[in-house]
Amino acid sequence: MTFKHIILLAALLLPVLAPAQKRANYDESRIPPYEIPDPLLRPDGTYVAAAEWPERRAEILDIFQHGMYGQLPPASPVYTETVSTDESGDFSVRKLVRMRFRPDGSGPSIDWTIVTPKYACRPSPCVLQLNYKGLDDKTFGELIPVDMLIARGYSLVTATYTDISPDPVGKEDQDKYAYTGVFELWGPRDPSRKDNTTSLMAWAWALMRAMDMIEADPAIDESRVVLTGYSRLAKAALVAGAFDDRFAVVAPVQTGGGGVPLAKRYFGENVQTETTAFTHWFCRAYDKYADNEASLPFDQHFLLACVAPRPLL
Repeated sequence: MTFKHIILLAALLLPVLAPAQKRANYDESRIPPYEIPDPLLRPDGTYVAAAEWPERRAEILDIFQHGMYGQLPPASPVYTETVSTDESGDFSVRKLVRMRFRPDGSGPSIDWTIVTPKYACRPSPCVLQLNYKGLDDKTFGELIPVDMLIARGYSLVTATYTDISPDPVGKEDQDKYAYTGVFELWGPRDPSRKDNTTSLMAWAWALMRAMDMIEADPAIDESRVVLTGYSRLAKAALVAGAFDDRFAVVAPVQTGGGGVPLAKRYFGENVQTETTAFTHWFCRAYDKYADNEASLPFDQHFLLACVAPRPLL
């Protein structure tokens, strides 16, 4: 057999020997039958009573920490300083607030833009979300309607998500840069663990720290905070809203796979496409469900249920 024949044989065998890649399906007629577990059904076969929901909710959140999004880091004290204030708007006041997590000001920081109605006579309700490239960015056509929010009496609190942790594209950069930013606060990662904190959980954690900041702001009503976001930042909002019941309303927009859509329903993104393209979004324990969604002991409706009894849009 010549070298040319060997190369040809290898090319023919490569698709057979390589792991099969499960493609995303966008044809609803091709969705096979599937079953999803009941979040109110305990492993012992008994159902959760209404009064027992808080305990069951804690169990479900633990499942997502160990099996999908990684560990939620502990709450951290927040230290804020107002970097600038702009009152030139006719109806709003805009502040840039720098958030730090160490009393000496060292380490990572997050810059939050806070826009409040100028003439409000009482603390205003608030929309909280992360953004992609700044308040006036049009990424994905998602321009935050600040003027409309102010006109309706709402405040806005937002930060650029890469302030919290980078979101690199490509596995090499993900391995090198993903777990930086606020990850510095939590010490070295344990390579033996499969439930290390992920970027999605870090973004969610930052939204919870924003809530800490909002609670101390006399211009904002902390009991009326709407948590939202788009795409990967909708995933982060959903995770934060599920884990932290201080958010009055949770309204994620187009989360994509790994957010609202069921993994067991073979439509759109799947576990294999998610864990291959975004290795830093999900913990390694989730990898075992790639092309094996039927074995999942949970699904995304478990996470949605954890928002209850608060409104979820």
